[in-house]
Amino acid sequence: MGLEMTEAKSNFGFLLVCFTLVFGVVFYDVIEKFFHFSYIDELIAAGLLFCWVYKGEIKKETILFFGIALLYLVYSLIFPNNVKNAILMDFLIQVKPYLAFYTTYNLCVNVNETQRSFLCRLCIILSLFLLPIGINGFGGNGIMNTFGGHARFATMCTAIAMTYLYFSPNTRRSRIISLLMLALGLASLRSKMFGFFVIFFLMTFWGEKMLSQFKLSFKTIIYALLLICGSVYFAWEKIDFYFIEGTSSGDLEHMFARPLLYMKAIEILKDFPFLGSGLGSYATFASAVYYSPLYSKYQMVYNHEIGEGLFLCDTFFPSLAQFGLVGIFLFVLFWKKRIQEGMLKMKQEQSVFTFQFVLLIVIFFVIESVADATFTHNRGMYMLMLLAICLKNPATK
Repeated sequence: MGLEMTEAKSNFGFLLVCFTLVFGVVFYDVIEKFFHFSYIDELIAAGLLFCWVYKGEIKKETILFFGIALLYLVYSLIFPNNVKNAILMDFLIQVKPYLAFYTTYNLCVNVNETQRSFLCRLCIILSLFLLPIGINGFGGNGIMNTFGGHARFATMCTAIAMTYLYFSPNTRRSRIISLLMLALGLASLRSKMFGFFVIFFLMTFWGEKMLSQFKLSFKTIIYALLLICGSVYFAWEKIDFYFIEGTSSGDLEHMFARPLLYMKAIEILKDFPFLGSGLGSYATFASAVYYSPLYSKYQMVYNHEIGEGLFLCDTFFPSLAQFGLVGIFLFVLFWKKRIQEGMLKMKQEQSVFTFQFVLLIVIFFVIESVADATFTHNRGMYMLMLLAICLKNPATK
């Protein structure tokens, strides 16, 4: 009975990863473009929820998450800053990535060695398929737009590289292959992609010894400085644009939308400090579809981009203003918990790989959340599923 259960879980995990990677990540935008269907990630999340309710473990943190999510929903409906449809839409969007993580985690999803080998071959095939698309669409033009444009092409390549890295043997050859897969995303010419590429290289090739020692030594400090300097160097264009040049102008009308969203997020937190302005109210897809009254209240409608409804959901961090200081604290706490789990597994299993992988995913989301809403998109959901699989299964590295 136990053997049958293990086999069933591995088959489920294998099909889940294959289907989500192929249709929920790589061909997601192609399907949306040609078939006008953009709910694959929602269907996957709903399927995971059904399976979890039917046969998943029940953990205190998961129940707590659902309680908090419902609290924010009720709060947003009682003290609305947008119409009910916006609140309900945003509730589903914001819950989706956490739902995918917790259900995958509590279903104890895993794959066997044969399935791992197949997934590695699948990643190689997908990368070879995307290679001419990356070359042809260098910089985000041509056929790359069919796959969602330069930004989504970059995160797509990241998802494939991270999948290969996790399911492949921990050898120098496999790390080089995963790095080459990631390098394909550089064709997007996104500065954040260059930053993550540097971090990925340093972490996978030089990070094992540093992380296994895990103490504040001179070498560890130098390694951390290399990571920070390398990522800042390649991401400086975005840092300057969003936090220096972008916020120094006093001209509200001609300021770019994303820097303005950061600035006004601080004002919203001052006015709604505890639980925020509520779902569907600020810097989210729902607040763009159902144009939020807050954009008028904070005079953002006079901005040449926000007034036209442009770039309202192309960054994630400002949207945390919806959830107030409590929500920001809980968001940080979620990631702190994942890092602690990675550290615990490193000590228990005498393998640094899980901790490396967790840190890479955390860094990925930090970089992406500055100028994209990847966390709530299909690629973000998939990366959180990978994170859950990594944390729940014993390290084989």
